[in-house]
Amino acid sequence: MLFFIFKRHQIAVLMMMILGILVSLGFSFLQPLEFRGGFSVLVVEKEGSLDGYAASKSAERLSTSLGQVLYTASFANKVIGELQGTSLVQDNQLFPVDEQKRREQWKRYVETRILPDVGMLHIAVYHPKREQAEELSGGVAYVLV
Repeated sequence: MLFFIFKRHQIAVLMMMILGILVSLGFSFLQPLEFRGGFSVLVVEKEGSLDGYAASKSAERLSTSLGQVLYTASFANKVIGELQGTSLVQDNQLFPVDEQKRREQWKRYVETRILPDVGMLHIAVYHPKREQAEELSGGVAYVLV
């Protein structure tokens, strides 16, 4: 049944497929290239009297909290303070003076992922320039650890 519908409307189906491919290629070429600098942090609580399950849940809760802290304005300001004097901050185009715009920019640059039940926090920093992505990633790692 499906074969007969395809056979009857073969040209229309092929044209829709070609149109879909062209639109998706257009979107992918219009997006700017971004480099990623990233690192992972294994969150472990020093409390030795917990059983395995409680330690795992505690590490997961701590990594979730740390992941949320990375998006705050105070954390972003500490990272920017650490990066003073580097080419990243001297540019002044990277971090606007307006606090609201700075927070939006920061959320675009930083992404966190948490592995459940492990307590692993993956942090990725994106930027159009490779060196600046590495500098920003190093600044985030330095302030976090």
